[in-house]
Amino acid sequence: GLAELNVSLKMTPFGVSITNYGKKGSTLVDG
Repeated sequence: GLAELNVSLKMTPFGVSITNYGKKGSTLVDG
């Protein structure tokens, strides 16, 4: 689940930014 992945969700002007701190710099932007 999200807890295991240590994921942070943050709203951005482009949608939801998903940053996985398990992989530095790995970011997905939806939108």
